[in-house]
Amino acid sequence: MKITIKIPSLVVCLMLPLASFASVTPQQANQLGRTLTPMGAEKAGNVSGTIPAWTGGIQKPIAGFVSGEFHPNPYKNEKPRFVITSANWQKHKKLLTQGQIELIAKYPSYSINVYPSHR
Repeated sequence: MKITIKIPSLVVCLMLPLASFASVTPQQANQLGRTLTPMGAEKAGNVSGTIPAWTGGIQKPIAGFVSGEFHPNPYKNEKPRFVITSANWQKHKKLLTQGQIELIAKYPSYSINVYPSHR
């Protein structure tokens, strides 16, 4: 019992100094709201257009919103752009992680629905 209490405490103590490295410069902070979103992501989309530019996200409550409840899905009627399966995964290999490739190899019925990106 004492070991299980000491190990988590030791891990926390070893990680505390790392928190001091998690800071931004004033120049980086000045980019928030300009070239960066309020959370620090890049506002610009990618060159291929698969990731759109950030334009502020959802600005008002969507239909069906009830305060204190789970938010309704604003994309519930959206269909996937394509589905990656064991039959076509090599066509999409550059989009997959090694873990996803392994899942497709081990479980032939496994598939990945690919939806448009929303920001």
